[in-house]
Amino acid sequence: MKNTFLFPFLFIIHSTLSYDLSGEIIDNKYQYSSYIEKPNFYIFNTNQSVELKGDHARVKGDSQYFIQNVDVSLESVFSKNNITSEKAIYDENLETIKFEQSVNFLYSGKQDIFTINTEFLGFNLANSKISTDQRTEVNFNTIRINSDGMILETQSETVNAEFKNGNLEIQNVDSIYRGSADKIIILSEDNTLILEGQATFDQLGLILKADLIHYDYQENKILKSINSEIKNQI
Repeated sequence: MKNTFLFPFLFIIHSTLSYDLSGEIIDNKYQYSSYIEKPNFYIFNTNQSVELKGDHARVKGDSQYFIQNVDVSLESVFSKNNITSEKAIYDENLETIKFEQSVNFLYSGKQDIFTINTEFLGFNLANSKISTDQRTEVNFNTIRINSDGMILETQSETVNAEFKNGNLEIQNVDSIYRGSADKIIILSEDNTLILEGQATFDQLGLILKADLIHYDYQENKILKSINSEIKNQI
């Protein structure tokens, strides 16, 4: 169940002026029905509240808002999150927000910090998941991951994230471990990294190649591997 409230605090210019204003900031192929200065949306789901703000917005029909210089706050009992971007499209009917250009995401949980930098990020308000199919840089505590896409659950007490075609670095006290795989999964509930599909893990020249690797990033140890091969380049 979702409730949405919009507070355009300053003014709205309606359709009599929309022809002159449309396309000044956002692609002029869209026909807008109104212009909103300082839009402020409050969206309430069962377990999460969303506040979406921007400098100004164009409105298309009765459900799409094209917003500039976006700042979104997500809050649940488990975490506080923030997303900023140069542009966003909020579709009230589809219950989605699409962030574009210089997108930055910050997850702040009880124990973990998780940041995302990318050029596109989609947020599904119905299931509270964010995702992208574009190049992404993620920092999670002492772990850095670069990938071709990702999915993250934002309404969980723990971090549960999945990455496509990922490369990772783990910053230890006196060393850096590196790895890569077709799919990388973070499960912070049990401090586990899962590398699946053409997985490689390099511990200072001791290289493990496998179909599947489970790694405990708190204890700095490999828990298991399947169809594995070890090469020692020390």
